Amino acid sequence: MLDSIDFARYILWRVKALEQQHNAHYQIGPAKLNNIMYICEGILLAYGINIIKENAQAWDCGPIYPKVYKWFLEHHAVSASLPDCSDEIKKCLEKYKAIPLIDRGLTVLATQTDEELTAWSRGKSSPWEQTLQKSRGTENSPIDKHVMARYFSRFGKR
Repeated sequence: MLDSIDFARYILWRVKALEQQHNAHYQIGPAKLNNIMYICEGILLAYGINIIKENAQAWDCGPIYPKVYKWFLEHHAVSASLPDCSDEIKKCLEKYKAIPLIDRGLTVLATQTDEELTAWSRGKSSPWEQTLQKSRGTENSPIDKHVMARYFSRFGKR
């Protein structure tokens, strides 16, 4: 399993590669990074791949991985110079056969705005909304990975 920051490093590394491939710049802030991670994790969970140690939490602004949120805010000014994703992280993702699923999601997610991703991840009956309802609006409640797996599996396995 991976620490959430390691998963974030992979996402940022792959987004940088996509930028070079498409000669584009995809603005990544803390909300967008967390939304991308949440959606990618949901896709993986739908395929039975539980790879992130930390649960996303239902914050008012959307699903957040607290360690990643804090880490990104502390390092965002230098995010362009962050070291590439380590071979250990890549090997872990390869072991679980997660890379093709993540990369397929990233080709769409990286081009979306913060607002579009936030609106989708906070949608009706989403795991984020279900968590807030279950916890009676208490923010920062962990989002159940089983709920995420069920929710994301409705979109079909392609």
